[in-house]
Amino acid sequence: SFIYEDGFDEVNLTLTDEATITSSGALRLTDGHPALWGMGHAFYHVPLQFKHPPTSANTTSSFNTQFVFAIVSEIKFYGGNGLAFAVTPSMLSNTTGGDYLGLVKNSTNGDFSNHVFAVEFDTSLGTWLKDINGNHVGVDINGVISNTSQTAAYSTDGAKNESIDLKSGSLIKAWIDYDGSEKLINVTIAPVPYSSKPVRPLISYSVDLFPILLDL
Repeated sequence: SFIYEDGFDEVNLTLTDEATITSSGALRLTDGHPALWGMGHAFYHVPLQFKHPPTSANTTSSFNTQFVFAIVSEIKFYGGNGLAFAVTPSMLSNTTGGDYLGLVKNSTNGDFSNHVFAVEFDTSLGTWLKDINGNHVGVDINGVISNTSQTAAYSTDGAKNESIDLKSGSLIKAWIDYDGSEKLINVTIAPVPYSSKPVRPLISYSVDLFPILLDL
């Protein structure tokens, strides 16, 4: 379980490209200067095992994370391309920013050998990537053409959805939960003033991560 609510400890993270830890403990992935392919990565400092102990059942350990983020635009109404939470076998040194979110590059997008699982918070409409709009959350496997996606929103009463503008600059909380036995990923978001985790997730998607995740 990974819960980041009270700031990030740079000692426990490996930062690449433009990523920095601010004096307040916030993780800043890009430096704020307009750049077409700007990006930053932050990785947990040691590899994690998701297939332990090895069994014939071919199951992946359950995991969950929650964190608060804000996409702050230097140019009004333009939020860059967004950000992603990812589980990868490497520190993604040979990838591209922009629409590819630092996860892959054009020539490797969709390759099974990537072994990348990600949840994207996408603020740009890339029609060539089959994006549903310029304000969505998606589950990505080995590339940035989402396996499933939904317009950014949260459930207020279990039935009604209220929209969220990902690039508003406001604080947004995200919960990502994977059930290894059920092979089910749930993704939930809500504005930070919201008192608790919404009962109904924004995305509930059946996926077996055993062939995707690669233990080192």
